[in-house]
Amino acid sequence: MFKEINGFGVVLPEVLLILKLNAEIQRHETIKGFKDRIDILSLLQKVKFDKNLLFKLSKEYGVDLGLIRQIIKESSKEYSYFFQDSGNIRELKKFKVSLLKEMQPLF
Repeated sequence: MFKEINGFGVVLPEVLLILKLNAEIQRHETIKGFKDRIDILSLLQKVKFDKNLLFKLSKEYGVDLGLIRQIIKESSKEYSYFFQDSGNIRELKKFKVSLLKEMQPLF
């Protein structure tokens, strides 16, 4: 599940998100799990996902998309690595709500 960009085959963002979610499940308590959460949150911020494809992939590979909601709500320090206003509590809350709203149909 790739597409070509500038002559390179790159994985679809939906596939990458499923891979990252699966990796986070396996490495949750490690520094790599922390990085997986940063990558997941960054993807959610930057990419418009095909939700039908994402749902299909989650079913096919047994990945619970409810983990996205958990990561959005429970992460804290992770936001400081990619979200400029992560120190501003009000802006961070608005950002989290917008991510949850965008991904809501999936969980």
